[in-house]
Amino acid sequence: MGSPRRPLVLSESRWLRLFSLTAFYFAQGVPIGLLHVSVPAWLAEQGYSPAQVGSYVAAVGLPWAFKLVAGPFMDRYQFPAMGVRRPWVLGAQAGLVLALAMLGLVPAGDGQFLALIVIGALANSFAAAQDVAVDGMAIDVLPPQEYGRANGLMMFGQVAGSGVFGGLSGVLLARSGLSAAAFVASAAVLAIFMVTLLARERPGEKLLPWTTGEATRRELPSVTSLVAIFGDLVKALVLPMSLVLMLATLLARISTSMTVVVYPVLAVNDLGHPAESYSKVISTVYMIAAFGGLAVGPFIDRFTARRVAIAALVFIAGMFAAFAATPFLWSTVPYTLAMLLLVEIAIQAFTIAIIAQHMNITWVKVAATQFAVYMAVANLGRSGAAALFSVLSIPLGMQQIFIVMAVVALLAGAVLWRFSESRHQQRLRLLA
Repeated sequence: MGSPRRPLVLSESRWLRLFSLTAFYFAQGVPIGLLHVSVPAWLAEQGYSPAQVGSYVAAVGLPWAFKLVAGPFMDRYQFPAMGVRRPWVLGAQAGLVLALAMLGLVPAGDGQFLALIVIGALANSFAAAQDVAVDGMAIDVLPPQEYGRANGLMMFGQVAGSGVFGGLSGVLLARSGLSAAAFVASAAVLAIFMVTLLARERPGEKLLPWTTGEATRRELPSVTSLVAIFGDLVKALVLPMSLVLMLATLLARISTSMTVVVYPVLAVNDLGHPAESYSKVISTVYMIAAFGGLAVGPFIDRFTARRVAIAALVFIAGMFAAFAATPFLWSTVPYTLAMLLLVEIAIQAFTIAIIAQHMNITWVKVAATQFAVYMAVANLGRSGAAALFSVLSIPLGMQQIFIVMAVVALLAGAVLWRFSESRHQQRLRLLA
């Protein structure tokens, strides 16, 4: 007889850690690809106005701000016998599977648009909860020397998920309808849920509540009341440089995330491309940008995250301004694709750099919760971008909207220029 198969344990296997965290982020990208890439183009093709498309994107993206309160609850309520974060990851993924399946049951008709918003928001609530839990799991099971590589792979996983399912969902929406796209997305997340189900955080822990196992004996941060957690969190968040970084991130996200609405409206309504073709192209662009993002790490190590982020914002602003100045070239496919690809690579570079900068300034006492809030602010910028587009699309044309996007990106870079990590670290030492 062969030797018994060793259990899958994240803390003991480097390949399993990196594979699982990448897969978890891929799962977060699945609803993004469906709800934020394919559906907006599909709605535009169905005859919905730019303002309606913008309102849809703003509404379904708003639950990502749920991360503002999810972190403290996950820190307070735990079941260590199954792992510190794993129960939350399992619950969030199960909810995401069910929400996407519910979306597949929505019948076509007058109420479909409202149902799409409500169930889409529900799905994003579970995706956001999983994001917080996975970030906490990564901080817990990764050794410090793996942070950089893991962060790059996790971001790649999310963009890959949104890219693959942006393209796939676009094809399914055009040929088979919303039900097929939603059920395929649900099945994909279910497959990743099985990975979470079979892998423990640490040896000896339970796979499920009714199986054998116990909490690993190790030193964990003391679990205090929610009031105490929120108190420490507020102290860290209101430090001057923390506020500066949050403002810069919010402005940058408003500028760059407006593309989520601008791209499909421009491609389908203004340039007359089919929604299916748009979904395929934009998904390919996202995948190429994801691979480009894997090369950003060395530049961050050499030039610092702040400088890379500022350089990316200046480049993005320049590209938006150049595109606004050349409307006579918008119908030239190679030109538009080149501009689109360059912008998305720069957005990916900015995203990785700004995440690294946020990680660098978190207070160890509330690191996971504080980081979750920072990411929630970034995601709030996404909904703010869609809401702003809904307002601007009425009095302004697409050319003027690109100018607004360029100005906001430059403003974000100017705010980030005022940021000083060394001054923040000095205040953190005083706070500690």
